[in-house]
Amino acid sequence: MQIYKKILPLTLFSCIMKHFFVIVLWGFFNSCTPGSVPLLPAQDYDFSPHLHYLASDSLQGRLAGSRYDSLTAVYIRNTLLHCGYAPLCEEGWQPFEYKVAKRGSNKPGTRFSRNVVMISTPYDTSACAETVVLGAHFDHLGLGGWGSRRADTAAVHNGADDNASGVAMLLELAKKITQYPAPLKRNVVIVAFGAEELGLIGSNHFVRNLPPHSGKIVLMINFDMVGRLDTLRRLEIGGLTSFAGADSLLYTLPNPDSLTFFFPSHIKRNSDHAPFYAAGIPVLFFHTGLHADYHTPDDDVDKINLSGMHAIAHFADSLIRWAVTTEKPPVFQQTDIARKSSLLYERVEHILKVFDRKHLISQTI
Repeated sequence: MQIYKKILPLTLFSCIMKHFFVIVLWGFFNSCTPGSVPLLPAQDYDFSPHLHYLASDSLQGRLAGSRYDSLTAVYIRNTLLHCGYAPLCEEGWQPFEYKVAKRGSNKPGTRFSRNVVMISTPYDTSACAETVVLGAHFDHLGLGGWGSRRADTAAVHNGADDNASGVAMLLELAKKITQYPAPLKRNVVIVAFGAEELGLIGSNHFVRNLPPHSGKIVLMINFDMVGRLDTLRRLEIGGLTSFAGADSLLYTLPNPDSLTFFFPSHIKRNSDHAPFYAAGIPVLFFHTGLHADYHTPDDDVDKINLSGMHAIAHFADSLIRWAVTTEKPPVFQQTDIARKSSLLYERVEHILKVFDRKHLISQTI
């Protein structure tokens, strides 16, 4: 009884103090104004599972033409099927073959790869149907060799930023599009391109062999290396000279994460939007820039800026919503300054490639 009398006050005191602190904390947070407590943005895109699979050692660097290239394509197609997309080509595949010359330790011969081509449902099959294409390449460098900035190092090049980030962005935006209010004014075609690293082979094949019911493509948006948004939150968007009013359009779209923009004056020809531009189609190219890990074995998932990818996805979603609902779609243009800038860029790029080739040959002798 004496023990009970001693313990009871202590128990009551502990209980009272516990509730007192709960009440104080509740009062503190409720007294704060909405702007005084930073709220986390809604994480409505689930990039991580895609990134961790696509950039895993199990896919051995997703070399074009390899069995790992095929496994990657199957993953992308099945994900889009699960989201409700329909194959635009037979079973969603657009196969192609290409010849590979001897480059470094790579053996020459004929290789086979494919594009994954899916379309939102329901879609317009009429002759006057218009289409917005979203694309990203899924191949990378395998174990290195030719194309690697460490050509003498045989190691898995996981390509988390290049371009697992672009594919993850593509898949999550594709899922988001299925939530748009129907009907849309334009079809949405999702294309995951193969063999980009070997010279835009998949995207060139797609543009030259458009599947039935592709419609008139009024805009192509390309996502290539979108996983390294820097501390300035700077997003490079190329292609603004490919249609009138593009720069003013991008500044009027919602930008909830306060991205800053860099708009190159030339149309870069080193990613999958280039064949579309060459075919007279307006393009936009999302890119967060090169870095020290580019084309090395160090381009891994742990260096991806996930919050940056969310910010880019929020802005890209605004752009896509505009593209599929606007009354007047973009109209292609090629300004004189864009043409001259692109020609200059191509000359500089050619010089760099020649230098790199000579450097590679000197390393192998």
